[in-house]
Amino acid sequence: MQYSQEQMIMLQKAMTSMYEDNMKFLEIYNKDLFEKVSNLSTEIDNKLYQSRYELEFVNNSFNIIDTQSKKYLYDTTLEDYSTSALLETDFSTKGSMSNLMDSVYTTDNTEKLRLLNNDIQTESFHHIMKDINKFKEILGHPSISETKEMRYIPSFIFFGTLLGSHLLPFKEKFNPKSFLIVEPDLEIFRLSLFVTEYKVLTDNTRLFFSVADENAQMIKTMEQFMLYDSFENYTYKYYSTSYHDKSLFNSFTLALQNTTPFSYDHYRQIHYAKESIRSINKFPVLLEKEVKSKMQELPILVLSPGPSLRENFKWLKKNQDKFITIAFGAAVKALCEVGVKPDIITSVDASTLILRQFPKECKKVYENSLALISTDSHRDLFKFFKKENITVFEPNFKIVKEGLKESPSLTVGDNCIHILLTLGFKDIYLLGTDLSIDLDTGNSYDKTHLMSSNKRNLHYLNKNIKKISEEVDVSSNYVSVESNFEDRTLYADQFFLKIIESYKTIIKEHEKKHDFNVYNLSSGSKIANTSPLQPRDVSLPNIKNQKMIKELKKFLIQKSRTHSSQDEKEYIIHEIDFLNKLLMNIKSIKDTDLENFEHFYSLRKEYAQKIVKHKSYSSLTRTLLSNYMKIIDSFINFVFNDKNSNYSDKTLQKIKIEWCLQVSELIKEYRKVLKKFKF
Repeated sequence: MQYSQEQMIMLQKAMTSMYEDNMKFLEIYNKDLFEKVSNLSTEIDNKLYQSRYELEFVNNSFNIIDTQSKKYLYDTTLEDYSTSALLETDFSTKGSMSNLMDSVYTTDNTEKLRLLNNDIQTESFHHIMKDINKFKEILGHPSISETKEMRYIPSFIFFGTLLGSHLLPFKEKFNPKSFLIVEPDLEIFRLSLFVTEYKVLTDNTRLFFSVADENAQMIKTMEQFMLYDSFENYTYKYYSTSYHDKSLFNSFTLALQNTTPFSYDHYRQIHYAKESIRSINKFPVLLEKEVKSKMQELPILVLSPGPSLRENFKWLKKNQDKFITIAFGAAVKALCEVGVKPDIITSVDASTLILRQFPKECKKVYENSLALISTDSHRDLFKFFKKENITVFEPNFKIVKEGLKESPSLTVGDNCIHILLTLGFKDIYLLGTDLSIDLDTGNSYDKTHLMSSNKRNLHYLNKNIKKISEEVDVSSNYVSVESNFEDRTLYADQFFLKIIESYKTIIKEHEKKHDFNVYNLSSGSKIANTSPLQPRDVSLPNIKNQKMIKELKKFLIQKSRTHSSQDEKEYIIHEIDFLNKLLMNIKSIKDTDLENFEHFYSLRKEYAQKIVKHKSYSSLTRTLLSNYMKIIDSFINFVFNDKNSNYSDKTLQKIKIEWCLQVSELIKEYRKVLKKFKF
């Protein structure tokens, strides 16, 4: 059938109308994406941009032609493409990614698990695995890794859109609670706006877009998608147009790693609360309050144990007196070699690992330093410093109302930059903050660092290729990152990527308050909003003297306090009152006769919503209790979402009782910790 000229004019008008409606929708729903498309359209209209892809109507169907290769992206009609895509995508766990494929859910012998000798995190994992095993025993040890037929699909991802004609049929078939649309090519997405009505996809579904984003922004959007309904964040079904490379899958697995509750689980957070309250009751706590001091005008040099620290030993030895120097605890051994005594030492490590970084033979390096230590640091770490030289800070969650603003900090590095900017320093220099992996050696730390013996998998580093399977292994995922110096390619893993993003977020947030400069002297990854500067190009006068150290100590005292206030008292009372109400809610669930799993699901969902809605100046309570649900409830929901599962009412009752018992014990333990706060 051939379309007449009149019909083609009508079709053209319909396409234009569709595009305009989509743009009106995007202007409201996603302003950034709207502006991206608008700018591209303007450039195309003004002949400032040469399009690679064009929309054509051939064989009574729309298609995209690649003007460079002269090939069509569809080898069939849109209708046939959608039909075929729907047929090959079912309700099974095949073609999905999950955050449950962790050894925690599959290992029965908890004693075999050891996490880099990190005793705190390992102990937490042991607790979690024992909790999970109790549910596994009741449920008959269901398999996590086997392919299952799901009753419903919680979330769905589209890797690539093409013209998007298949999106609505997928929504009608699976009806997920949330969609993520990832399209790296802005041209292709723009063409889809002439054909597909995106607004209809938002009917009872939350829609997330990542279009033409840089890798970091793409991962951030993916994280937002995962956190949208974290009660259902265990499985993500996907469909790929197969037009884009596998890096999209890698980015998603990185986002999975970034949002996993296992990185800072609820048991670890109870330990944080316990140790933080102990430190707050004993040492001065760093505050957010405004204090003016001439110290803020002095340059400060941050010494991190990356490879570039050792590369610049000669420069450091010669120039150390030109800065206030602050070193990470993990850099002490390296500084001991070169005879550098930092003015301040900072640490956030709660495990016994950090104690090995302070050997007796290096005592002269750290014994007289001022100490900025996280409130949950290992108790024995405090013994390395004079008590009058110690100031503590809350690295993750606030208990002291005027304490540091909660930030996305993950490590001593991003915590350090957050602290220094909060203190008001105007010129900060970073050395050894490499956050990348050496392609020749596989190293990412100085040889004195405890992690230096962990060589990275150079095969994956050099090839940077990841095979897509039904179970995506994130352990060997590396992506290329921009270097701070020179035009060369560096690689980073998911941990370094997240730290780089954390630096960027923290610096950007502080830029809203005051002017400052962060100079990166390191030879590793480029950090956004910092200025690359070779150490040899630093030109500063000497400033170091005994009077300066005394003034620095005085400044830290001015920025902290040693007593609790009425605010903390009210906070503790408020949190304990909330916990008591939750315990009553749990008792009500325990006493309820369940009709079916959906009934149990709704009761737990209601409990989860109470936690999400809880308001406080600290996110500790909310995060701690939510993490249990992300770990345990996701497992329960996944098991019962198996279409072939058929558990008896008696089994369901046992699951309910065990859930109520574990949640109650968690709340009571946390309440017990809060009651130790002294007023």
